[in-house]
Amino acid sequence: MLAFRRIVLFLLIESMALCAFAADVEHAKVENLLMATYLYKFTDYVEWPAAAPTIPTSINIGIIDADEVAAALSTLVAAHPDQTRKMSVKILKPNDSLASIQILFIGHSSTHIRDLLAATRDSPVLTVTAFDDALAFGSMINFVVIDGHIKFEISVSQATHCGIKISSRLLGIAQKIDTGGK
Repeated sequence: MLAFRRIVLFLLIESMALCAFAADVEHAKVENLLMATYLYKFTDYVEWPAAAPTIPTSINIGIIDADEVAAALSTLVAAHPDQTRKMSVKILKPNDSLASIQILFIGHSSTHIRDLLAATRDSPVLTVTAFDDALAFGSMINFVVIDGHIKFEISVSQATHCGIKISSRLLGIAQKIDTGGK
């Protein structure tokens, strides 16, 4: 009888752990989908410099170390083709060329954030991250989780430095805006 109770207790504990894991997995899927949706919508609120190549007809979104976000974004792009600009999603490795990328998303598991942001610091590439204090490293838009919700913060100074204009409508819903002033 004691052995049966131990087995039942063990199974109960395991099922509770499995339910918690499933909830975490589902929460991660929702976060990835929200970040993908934001990336898709950011294109409506950002202006690249006129000299930037291919902007009027094409937006290439590079994703590094966030395959789940890339998959969700690819599905979104395929389901809602933009009538004015073609969008493509490319999964990149940290050493891949960023020459044809207009938006670069660096996933929260990347160990290359500083190098990637340094490589794009003077380029008209909208850099989007999901790291604590990423604006300080040179990111233009950074996802943050506040009270369980995905929000974002924006570095206007970094965007302006690269010739990128961010709409006041997007700035109006940002959690934090860094203007570069002290």
